[in-house]
Amino acid sequence: YVVGAANQRNFKGITGGQTTSSRLGFRGTEDLGGGLSATFTAEFGLNSDGGAKAQNAGATGLEGASRTMTVGLKGSWGGVDFGRMTTPFNDTVAAVDPFAATGVASAVVIHPAGADAIARSSSAVKYSGAFGPISGSLMYGFGEDTTQNNGAPNVPGTKDSSVWSFNVLYNYGPGVVGITHIKLNDPMSLNIALTAESDAAKSTAVGGVHDFKVLKLHYAYNKLKSSGATLAAAQLDHSDWHLGLTVPMGVHSFRVGYNRANDKSTRNQDATHWGLGYQYDFSKRTNLYAIYGTVRNKNGAAYAVNRTGNLTHGALNLGAGNNAAGSYTRGMGVGLVHRF
Repeated sequence: YVVGAANQRNFKGITGGQTTSSRLGFRGTEDLGGGLSATFTAEFGLNSDGGAKAQNAGATGLEGASRTMTVGLKGSWGGVDFGRMTTPFNDTVAAVDPFAATGVASAVVIHPAGADAIARSSSAVKYSGAFGPISGSLMYGFGEDTTQNNGAPNVPGTKDSSVWSFNVLYNYGPGVVGITHIKLNDPMSLNIALTAESDAAKSTAVGGVHDFKVLKLHYAYNKLKSSGATLAAAQLDHSDWHLGLTVPMGVHSFRVGYNRANDKSTRNQDATHWGLGYQYDFSKRTNLYAIYGTVRNKNGAAYAVNRTGNLTHGALNLGAGNNAAGSYTRGMGVGLVHRF
């Protein structure tokens, strides 16, 4: 990627997770009788370029589950899971994004779902259920604080954000439409400027997918705001909207996405993002892909296709992000995915 004319940062190499994150997972179910089952999921992130950790896991990638680690119960009434898991907000955004919320072509380049604090929550409980064409889920995450000893007070930013989130989806045959919401308390992991314990950030998105057989239409609108004691928190006022298409042609498929970020603060740091993708399916488990993404920033915004870390870029970083402010960024990749 390249950030601005004055601050060029380039990368070329082998990497993973451009269309789906590499992981090793285990999943199981036990029939308890009477329509009740016990379930578990254990998922570990891995980097395919060097075999090291991914998604902030342990040193080998297997010393801690930074992805999904749950145990639960399910029945005709739905299911309840306990542990670390994706939020209903992330589930919805990934479902309506033609690039499944991953990679340089995905909407998460400028969408808050790119932040790990919004994508997953630890010490969480989540209910999911489906009743006819209506499905949905509700989650509360207590946050994970490993710094408190013997009742010592919490230091802002050392604990995961406590979070609650829900989604409601309506499935109408050729498509699905829904609404989702998330709220994070003490969200320093979302934005490094939000350091007060009274700070909070909330985001609401509506969107859907409609299958016209010859193509799929993807669409979404999101609104994010913050509140609290940190002076800069009042400046976090952001919205973004997204349009995308998926065109299947036998073993070939083509994807395109257009995404726009609108900073409603006095900085007016807007951005536009284009994503293009092609996929060739060798089989149901193996595909070859090519993707391209480009961002054009405005008024010193610093959105970048590398999506480093949490939301520490662009209109959401208040000038303290990992990416230098600049006029544009772009990236492309060609890769192979195999599922086993």
